[in-house]
Amino acid sequence: MELKYLESFAPLLDKKQELRSQTNIVRALVISGGNVLQNQRREESGIFSRAWHGGVFGACSLAGFDKQNVERVIKTAAENARTLAKFKKDFKDIPERAQGRVFSNAEFVDPEQVEILEFSKDLDAYIQAKYPKLTNRIVRVAIECTKTQLYVAEATSFERVLPRALIYVVLMTKDKDGLPVSLGGRLGGDGSFCDHFKSVDVFAEEIDRIYTRLMDKAEGVYSNAGVADVVLSADMAGIFAHEAVGHTTESDNVRTGGIAAHNKGQRVAHEKVTLVDFAHTAFGQKVPMPIYVDDEGTPAEDVVIIKDGILLDYMTNIQDAPYINTVPKGNGRAFSYSDEPLVRMRNTCILPGNDSFDDMIASIDNGYYLMSNSNGQADSTSEFMFGITMGYEIKNGKLGKAIKDTTISGVAFDLLKTVDMVGKDITWAAGGYCGKKTVLGNAMGGPALKCRLQIGGR
Repeated sequence: MELKYLESFAPLLDKKQELRSQTNIVRALVISGGNVLQNQRREESGIFSRAWHGGVFGACSLAGFDKQNVERVIKTAAENARTLAKFKKDFKDIPERAQGRVFSNAEFVDPEQVEILEFSKDLDAYIQAKYPKLTNRIVRVAIECTKTQLYVAEATSFERVLPRALIYVVLMTKDKDGLPVSLGGRLGGDGSFCDHFKSVDVFAEEIDRIYTRLMDKAEGVYSNAGVADVVLSADMAGIFAHEAVGHTTESDNVRTGGIAAHNKGQRVAHEKVTLVDFAHTAFGQKVPMPIYVDDEGTPAEDVVIIKDGILLDYMTNIQDAPYINTVPKGNGRAFSYSDEPLVRMRNTCILPGNDSFDDMIASIDNGYYLMSNSNGQADSTSEFMFGITMGYEIKNGKLGKAIKDTTISGVAFDLLKTVDMVGKDITWAAGGYCGKKTVLGNAMGGPALKCRLQIGGR
């Protein structure tokens, strides 16, 4: 659907009313032990409208783009807003949105399902032939593309195509006691399937790396429970920045009394820590999840959340911004056409420092190098818990044996104050997902960090 089709309904919109069309394209496939367990193509399209009146939003959505449906959602959204406004006494108005038209159209080549299946079978066969010690292997494909058009009355129009193509590989074996051990990795990133998956040979080095670490883990030892000096890998720093810190600084958590609400302008981390939610460009390059205009029509800008250890700002939407003393910078994001935009992260990253990885390892006499996680969660107090799927002991400044699966926990703003070394090299995790009410793609990144935290034991 073309943007000009949405704009043709402008005379029907109330002031500040939004009209959004969205198509979500999903291609999914799972092969486990050579057997195809899932082979799916799915598309979902529809129209959404949201009207602002008397301090509240009213919304409506319907599947399909036909004229009758569009007119119906426009009318119903406005009626819902006027009805809800009767119960609203005091409010602050939303800010004016920028004028203009924006096009952010990445190229998306929609693969045939047989192409995905053939590549996945080749990858599975390659793994089976090369690593006979495995007890099983899983190849899971996740291809997605979101096509969005938005028109805001008397303000912004934009169009965006945002594709990602990922393959998750999980390798399995048994340890010396006959217990199952597994380890996974992620291939691909932003763009189309054909941009990444042309030849299995391209991923030989990465799959070798996963396999080598799996074999180390099969011979691994249990970590010792307690507070320990650790080095978090760049991947772990990224997930920590997202889950344990980022969510606490989203305006819906701030407005409901989360820990970040009471710490603006205060020191919450070591002075070496700076945390930014990037909009579309970082370090002179496009980020993995580039957002130029959000799903509310707000031009996207970087949000500097923590600078030199001081909590500076929050991520917000247009409704919350006036209540928390900040301005919206493009964090209103919707998963599907039927969803109202929520306050969501985009590309959250701890900035690199000046310390080398070797120096970080060498500085620890007895601790751990933590490399990857299986899951993670945090609450509004910044208290977190993550499962650790790969790591190594650090003994006398050198890497030792691999460790078995364990957990880490703590309070993020306390942990950040213990950071005393920040790595030079940054890594982006381009295949991240956030499960805040709806599952939405995002990216996270960072350098390796040296800090202290609570680690689980046997």
